[in-house]
Amino acid sequence: MESDPKGVREKKRVYNERTKTRHPRTRLNNMYQYHYNLTLEQVEAMLDTQGHRCLICQRVFYKLMVDHDHKTGKVRGMLCSRCNAGLGCFKEDTTAMLAAWKYVMDHNMAQRDDAVPAREAA
Repeated sequence: MESDPKGVREKKRVYNERTKTRHPRTRLNNMYQYHYNLTLEQVEAMLDTQGHRCLICQRVFYKLMVDHDHKTGKVRGMLCSRCNAGLGCFKEDTTAMLAAWKYVMDHNMAQRDDAVPAREAA
């Protein structure tokens, strides 16, 4: 590990901790600007427009994540962490997503007329 004789790292860490608690909206705004070229106000407007609902599962959440196209950087909307992670697992490969959807639909026992439960509930 490199030496830090002037304690710059520690000073930066302390500064960041102090700033995080003193100016949380400024830090959020800076983060959205840096990662998505959005202001905090734009993100809040998106949340209000969506009614704080995830655009995939439609459940209401207090906090949603910015979803964006990793190739173009274009923001698509706000998703819950679970749906956002699901898209990330598929690496935005629509062919794989459709294959997964088909797999689930083909094997969804609750929707099949000939479904036989694995075992009877006691």
